[in-house]
Amino acid sequence: MELRTIRLAMELIDARASEESSGTAILVQSGERLLDSFNDVVDNLKGFFNHISPVAFLPNTYKTVDKVLHNLNYAAVNNVGLPVPEGFKGDMVGYSNYLADSVAVCAFVNVLLDDTYRHVSVCLTNPSSPQETLLPDLQKNANVDIEKTKKDAAVFLDPNSSNATIPYGKLIRRNADWSLVVRGTDTLKTDLARLNKKAILEKAKNLDIAIGKLIKQRKNKPEFIIDTAWLKYIANNTYLIAVYLEFSAVTYYRCLSYFNSVDGISKKLIEMAGK
Repeated sequence: MELRTIRLAMELIDARASEESSGTAILVQSGERLLDSFNDVVDNLKGFFNHISPVAFLPNTYKTVDKVLHNLNYAAVNNVGLPVPEGFKGDMVGYSNYLADSVAVCAFVNVLLDDTYRHVSVCLTNPSSPQETLLPDLQKNANVDIEKTKKDAAVFLDPNSSNATIPYGKLIRRNADWSLVVRGTDTLKTDLARLNKKAILEKAKNLDIAIGKLIKQRKNKPEFIIDTAWLKYIANNTYLIAVYLEFSAVTYYRCLSYFNSVDGISKKLIEMAGK
């Protein structure tokens, strides 16, 4: 809901940005709506981040499975159901790689936050004379495509399914592949630990405050006219940042579910190998 509100406000700002001061009231209202929803996105992400640490949650049991798998007859157990994230339909190795890619995409929000904050700061001090005439397409320049990454989740997750078990044979193609699960899980743990959640939240809050000041300036000073291109750029980036922040919360939750499954599968495999 917040993203939809931000997008509507952004589109209205885009449409009104080139108007003279007669459009100030609508611009201010749209900006305030955008800011309120952006603040909700930031607060929601903070709640996800503060709930639990997925990295700290995962015991090292999964690293000991290799030692007992030689006792496990793959053909005899490949139809045994193992715990997976709800709606999961892929393989564990591929999913760990997808989650690592998702974490890398989430980290790109730092670039967006830094750049947008810089542009808002310039507008606050010198709104009608921006230093840049060519504003960057940060995603394109960095070859990051969050929409593609979001769609790629469909390879592994079915939103219409509540199934939470999959046969061992569909999760792992052969016993020896468990080492790939360990490697992928270790990489994901490292990448997730590097995602500086505190810094992201702090930057988002600072941007929130700066945009609030910009809206207040526009509201209280009719002569405060922001460069049209920059106004659109800031509005578009704020929406894009909100998309990234929401995806960060989703990715954080998916990592937690994945680690939960790895732990559950590990314990089940050790149990079966001991029989």
